[in-house]
Amino acid sequence: GEIRMRFTHAPHDDVTEKMADFASAHLSTLGELSGFIVCAKSPSCGMERVRLYDEKGNRGRKEGTGLFTAALMEKYPWLPVEEDGRLHDPVLRENFVERVFALHELNCLHKNGLTRRALLDFHSRYKLQLLAHHQAGYREIGPFVASLHEWQDLEAFFAIYREKLMAILKQPASRKNHTNVLMHIQGYFRNQLN
Repeated sequence: GEIRMRFTHAPHDDVTEKMADFASAHLSTLGELSGFIVCAKSPSCGMERVRLYDEKGNRGRKEGTGLFTAALMEKYPWLPVEEDGRLHDPVLRENFVERVFALHELNCLHKNGLTRRALLDFHSRYKLQLLAHHQAGYREIGPFVASLHEWQDLEAFFAIYREKLMAILKQPASRKNHTNVLMHIQGYFRNQLN
C-alpha cells in the first residue's frame, strides 16, 4: 500500500501529512535552484535505497525514497539531486557538478531575458557534451532545438528543453561516447591536422 512515515520507537505516531505539508510549504519558497544535496538513507531526505518497514515494524527492503526528496524530485524533475554519501564516488560527483553548472548557466540565461538566439547559442556550446552523455538523447534533442522557430511560447519551449537537457546530462558519460566526441572534434580539424 501507501508508504507512511512513522517513528520506529512510536509507530502509532504517523507524521506523513506533517512531512507532506512541510515539503509543500518549503519547496514553494526555493526559487530557481541549480542542484540539491540530500541525506542518504533518511526517511525524509534519502534519494534511493531508504529502508522500508512492514506494518509490524519488521525491517524490510531498501527501495524507498524519502518523502521530502520525492516531493522535490516531483516538483523539479530536471533538478540535479544527489545523496551526500554518493558524492564520494568521483564519477557520480563529476556528473552531479557538471549538471549543476549546466543548469546554473541555463537559469542565468532565463533570468537575464530569454531569447531564441541565447537558447541556440547555449545549445551549441553543449552539443558535444550531450553527445558524450547519451547519443540517442543527443539525436532526439537536435531536431527539437531546430524546431525552435515554430514555437510561439518561448517559456513552454524552455521548460521542455530544460527537462530534455538535464535528462541527457544525467546519463553518465562513457569512454565510448567520449571517444566518439573526440572523433567528431578531429573531423572539424581534419584539413589542419597531418
